[in-house]
Amino acid sequence: MFEDMSFKVTFVLEDLGIGGAQRHTVSLIEGLSGMSPTVIGLSGGRSEIFSSLTNAPIRMPGLKGMWKVSNWVRLSKIIKRSNPDVVVAVNQISSIVVLGSKILGLHKAPVVSIFHSTKIGNLAGWVRTIPYIILSRTADRVIFVSRNQMIYWTGFMMSKRNAVSVVNGIDVTRYEAVDPVERRQAKKALGISEDDFVVGCVAVLRPEKNHVLLIRSFSKLVKKRGGAKLLLVGSGPCLDQIDRIANECGVRQSVIFAGMQADVKPFLAAMDVKVLASSSIETLSIAALEAMAMSVPVVLSRIGGATEIVKEGETGYTFGAGGVEELYLRLDSLAVSKSLADMGKAARSRVERKFSISDMLDRYECEFRGLIR
Repeated sequence: MFEDMSFKVTFVLEDLGIGGAQRHTVSLIEGLSGMSPTVIGLSGGRSEIFSSLTNAPIRMPGLKGMWKVSNWVRLSKIIKRSNPDVVVAVNQISSIVVLGSKILGLHKAPVVSIFHSTKIGNLAGWVRTIPYIILSRTADRVIFVSRNQMIYWTGFMMSKRNAVSVVNGIDVTRYEAVDPVERRQAKKALGISEDDFVVGCVAVLRPEKNHVLLIRSFSKLVKKRGGAKLLLVGSGPCLDQIDRIANECGVRQSVIFAGMQADVKPFLAAMDVKVLASSSIETLSIAALEAMAMSVPVVLSRIGGATEIVKEGETGYTFGAGGVEELYLRLDSLAVSKSLADMGKAARSRVERKFSISDMLDRYECEFRGLIR
């Protein structure tokens, strides 16, 4: 698409964890040809998805506090040393620090802000989002990862002038289609009965992911039908609370806590349906796309880009965020559905057509190179 010209990009993230925004960043670093990347994690540790990168120097200056001008100065010095053609700030706090330091003249590189949030669920979220909205007007480009998300924010408070949407994409060659026979084998490998209806969720155990709602809906399903398992992949601060709620609902024996997994594919292969019950934050879930690529229908709370991902009744369903009864009814209908395999095939086909990583990478390359020119 472009002439053979390399370009330097410095990615700035609040932390180098294992969330959707971090995984999206790694996809860009691994996939964009001709790019010389540097990664800066403002604070926190480094997950293995970043440790495995071989083509990107990583800087971790330990900068805590988005309003400390001293942090802005230190970050700007690191940016200048990497001499980027473009700085990519991921989400609110990183964008505030990068844009604030540019306004003060501490660096001059073009700034792209990639924004991964839609509905803000608490006061702490708004504390970082309101100043971000103000400063985002000074960015050279604000990239939204969902069209629904862009419509929401530009119709609310954010500028349309510098806004574009580039939907998330995944590499479907990494996530192979799974047929019913292979799914039964995957269940058996995890010690699950081949006949059990497996509801799965791959998500960090944080409040906004709303595992408690999922537990309550799942408990209604078990009480009506039995023969079901809830497979939770991930770890986080809500583990004890979720375990306690499962006990209170009488379904603890039917819930499998798989913990954090470097490779989620064996667990996705065992799922009959993948659920995300998020109450906020979720925008266009990479985890949902990965499940669909492995022929798993999805049920997603109706926030952010959920309606862009799901073809209702064909690749899965959506439900109102916070709707215990509505989620239960969706799961109940899928538990007895004779078309799960067909829905799984349709889910994979939709990801291949609408959410390919090659399309996503082409769009990002256009944006980055356009700013360099």
